[in-house]
Amino acid sequence: MNIKDCIYAGLRYFYCRLIPCHVKKENQKKLLSYKDKYRGKRCFIIGNGPSLRAEDLELIKDEISFGMNHIYKIYDKTQWRPTFWCIQDMNFVRELGDKFADAGK
Repeated sequence: MNIKDCIYAGLRYFYCRLIPCHVKKENQKKLLSYKDKYRGKRCFIIGNGPSLRAEDLELIKDEISFGMNHIYKIYDKTQWRPTFWCIQDMNFVRELGDKFADAGK
């Protein structure tokens, strides 16, 4: 199985199994509306490791991208913004509170 097949398999698992279990019903339709929306397009998943440089993000500013967790901390150094902002830990969401709501602005 190549990397593309692995990613699609993971997304199918997410849509089929995790959404009904972990997402409020009112958000399920919105999330499912993204299914296949970008099929066949490439995307970038950006973590927040120490090697992340703002210059690298400028190279993908017109690409589909997923930013993770504290990605907003680099916003003052780049015009790049992720297409989607993902947070994997609900404790992290609660920790951020109002900062979380304002970070994408």
